[in-house]
Amino acid sequence: MSFALLPGRTRLSLTGVSFAAHLLALSALAVIKPPPVVLAPLEIDLVPQGDYVVDTLAIAGDNTSEPAPAPASPVEPAEAPPEALAAPPPASAPSPEPATILADPDARRAELAAQEQQRLRREKRRQAAIEARRAAREEAAEEARQDRLREKRRRAALERREAMRQAAAHGGGSEAHRAGVADGAPQRAARASYGAIISAELNRHKIYPAAARARAEDGAVGVTFVVGGDGRIVSHSIISSSGSSALDGAVHGMMSAAHAPPPPGGSFHGSIVVRFNLSR
Repeated sequence: MSFALLPGRTRLSLTGVSFAAHLLALSALAVIKPPPVVLAPLEIDLVPQGDYVVDTLAIAGDNTSEPAPAPASPVEPAEAPPEALAAPPPASAPSPEPATILADPDARRAELAAQEQQRLRREKRRQAAIEARRAAREEAAEEARQDRLREKRRRAALERREAMRQAAAHGGGSEAHRAGVADGAPQRAARASYGAIISAELNRHKIYPAAARARAEDGAVGVTFVVGGDGRIVSHSIISSSGSSALDGAVHGMMSAAHAPPPPGGSFHGSIVVRFNLSR
């Protein structure tokens, strides 16, 4: 008889009996402890972010007649840490610090010595240029002084010749004196002419001392002198000094170097002021 054709109360009774039988069977199964299930190792490969592949082995069981266990909940893929997904670039090796260069004392001294030599050479060249310019200026000044001296000597020679001509014209000289010229005017004229001669002779030997010129010394020297019969100055005396020993010494030199013609009357007494002026 079909189960569907049974009366409703009978069907309910059978259903209850069947349910009770199932509960009893399940209770029996619960009492019997099943053997432990050995699981194969679980391997998870890391793949780029996206789909994850989980590869598992089938679970082996001795009783194939038992119902298959409920499927395990799907394993959610574990997010790989950012460090695992993107490997950091290899750290660059720290650049080596520049080696400290220790100066060699000997090399440093040699360098300083070379610099000092260069400085000395530059200074020497500069001093040489200064000395050359100074020498050129002094040479030009000396040349100008010599030109003035030559001009003075030329004028002195002219004056000397003119004085000698006048002395001869007036009968001057020792011969006129020995003749005993009564008139004193010609004798005075002759002595005046001789004074010009001796003045020109002294001026011819006038030299400005270089030491006095370098110290910018100038001044005037007053001197008296006596000319002997041979025309040389036999004695002289400074009656007023210039205040410069160099200038006074130059006057002494003039007196010693002078050599004029013989004076009228055999001797001549005179005085003169010798001036030294830097502006000339």
